Amino acid sequence: PTELVLHCFSFLELKSLIASQGVCQEWRRLVPLAELDPARRRLLDLYHTVINSPLFIKMNSPGFHFTPFDRQAYVDCLLSQYHKIPHEFRLWILEWPSRAVIASLWPALPLEDCMTDTCTKRSGANWIAFTPPQLSAVIYGSFSRFETREREFIPGLLTWSVNGETTWIVFDERPDLFGRVFSLFE
Repeated sequence: PTELVLHCFSFLELKSLIASQGVCQEWRRLVPLAELDPARRRLLDLYHTVINSPLFIKMNSPGFHFTPFDRQAYVDCLLSQYHKIPHEFRLWILEWPSRAVIASLWPALPLEDCMTDTCTKRSGANWIAFTPPQLSAVIYGSFSRFETREREFIPGLLTWSVNGETTWIVFDERPDLFGRVFSLFE
């Protein structure tokens, strides 16, 4: 029965949901109707956006060299440094198909400073590939003489840097900060 299939889909990880959509037309129709974790549903939608992009074939050309990558060990290393990881980020690390890399950002790609944008690589350094991953302190607060909010250090993971711009995932547990992505400029 359809209800049972939909219920089973709700327990599947992202890669299994993707594979399920290739089983038959009926399952392809049913997967979007399943009650999925909202973060997993957003990842599934993002996956379809990525693979339907005209750049997807070019992005997955032989220009990428993946290194061995233990997903659970990556998450465990971050948890040893801070007691909580943003749910969406954790799901992305554990479940995202590595061949669907977005903008050269993936822990299994090398930490290299690519100096030019091409169809296969984005300019900058893939800091999310630093092994083992290291949480750092990000300066947060007012940088304007007109605001009175004090600056403070909050935990974050550096993911990308290019030409004085750095991109961070914030691990601070305040609801307005946790899991947000910030770009900082020199």
